[in-house]
This record gives sequence, structure tokens and C-alpha cells, in this order.
Amino acid sequence: MNNRKKKKKKKISFKKIFIFLIICFSIILFFHKIFTTNITNIYINGNTLFTDQEIIDMAGLKNYPNSIKNNFYVIEHKLNKNKYILSSHVHKNIFLNEVYIEIKENYPLFYDSLNEETILYNGKTTTDLFSVPTIINQIPDT
Repeated sequence: MNNRKKKKKKKISFKKIFIFLIICFSIILFFHKIFTTNITNIYINGNTLFTDQEIIDMAGLKNYPNSIKNNFYVIEHKLNKNKYILSSHVHKNIFLNEVYIEIKENYPLFYDSLNEETILYNGKTTTDLFSVPTIINQIPDT
């Protein structure tokens, strides 16, 4: 006869909605913090020819910019443009807003007085003067 089922109304669980909103809000705050914080510490190792401030200026980190906008390979490319740097390795710790720069320098070996050039570690030459040993006589090719 009357086989109709009664529909039960589900109660809205405000506790579950509140927990969901708190989780969403905390995720939004987390990403906002990551994308808006600036670099706080810069650590530099392996430099003798340049001061830390000169390397920071070459890397483009003078004003401690946003840590997300500066990719580590862009910083490495800026540093490797300098003829006195053989290689550089940049590591970023995004959560602590720290940048670690490891540099291998292309240091001068000696000054060739015949050509009036300074010979660097990788064999390239430069006209800059350094306090390095000077070769006065000619070295035979053979």
C-alpha cells in the first residue's frame, strides 16, 4: 500500500566545514609566504680574488630580492660570465630563504713580460695586473 520511503534530511556538519576552511586557509598562507619573502642570508665559499659583496653584486642579489623570482641557474650564468670565475654552483633553501654560492676561481698563474699579459689558470690571458711571478725570458715551444 504505502511503500514510500521517507527522505531523511542530512544535517550540515559545521565542524567538517570549519576544518576544511582552516586547512584551505593555511595552504593559502603557506604559498603566500613562500612567494612573497625575500632572501635573508647569502653564504659564499671559495672566493679569494673577489670580496663577498662583489660576488653578491655580480650575481644580482644586491638588494636581497625575492627568492622564488631568482632561479639558481640564472645566478650561476651571471657569475660564470666573469673571466676570473671558472665555475659556480648555487643552491637555494627556499623555506629558510638562504642562498649558498660555491665558487671555483680562475686565478692568475704568472705575468708574461714579453706579451705583457697575465696568464690565468685555464690558459686564457688578460691585461690586468696581479702580484704574481713574472716571466722575463722566452720559453721555447719544444
